[in-house]
Amino acid sequence: FVRHEFRNSERKYLMKKSILLVLLVIGIAALLFSCGRAGVSETDLQNAFDLLANNEYEQAQQAFEKIIAEDPSCTNAYIGVSVAYLHQGNAEECLEFLKKGYEFAGNYPLNNQILYVSDAVYAQLMSDAKKCIDEKNYVKAIELMNKAVGMPLNTSDAYVLRGNSYLFSGDENIGKSMQDYQSALDTDNSNAEAALGIAEVHILNGEYAEAEESLVAFGNTFHNPVVKEKLNKIEQGQYYDYTGKVRNENYYDNEDETNRKL
Repeated sequence: FVRHEFRNSERKYLMKKSILLVLLVIGIAALLFSCGRAGVSETDLQNAFDLLANNEYEQAQQAFEKIIAEDPSCTNAYIGVSVAYLHQGNAEECLEFLKKGYEFAGNYPLNNQILYVSDAVYAQLMSDAKKCIDEKNYVKAIELMNKAVGMPLNTSDAYVLRGNSYLFSGDENIGKSMQDYQSALDTDNSNAEAALGIAEVHILNGEYAEAEESLVAFGNTFHNPVVKEKLNKIEQGQYYDYTGKVRNENYYDNEDETNRKL
């Protein structure tokens, strides 16, 4: 059972999105969306973009926020501050600024940027939740995944991570973990981690036949080496939980099958 494998590389994903965001900023800046109020000059905006181009993200953030305070409808300032926030690892704050900007100056560039940043926010939530699980901070991990599963971009991996968090947090949350693993399979029926999670819950509940049946059903449709290895052990009568503890073992004694529960 893989505790919290996130199948895509968040770091590469965030880097890719950051590059796309920078390219988008350059493109939008070239369109010269002017700010609507007096007091906000193109020079102010250009200076802020120059800070951004020089990787001075905190100073750029402050410069763009000053422009926004003077003109809440300035599209380029919202896009600029979103990139500054993203490069500082503050994707959630970045998204909130963009949504606020869209309320004031709803237009295609901001909507497009919201889509890009939402992707990055989702990846950051996944990454942060994995760190929380490593630190056994399951309550925080669940809190983060509650945000992720509520996003339009939600993938089955978010359900798996939340299911894992519930599973590791104690027996009282096993039912919630099963619900999340099932939701993950409903979202993506090829998610092997979800299938393994369902089998894990069955094993913890002493439902050994159901654990085998669920993996057989998955294995008949999708080939996955981890699922196959787990199924081979079960077919040999070895029922281990995710900690490596033997929960049930079938063995033969004097040609009579005996079931021993540990």
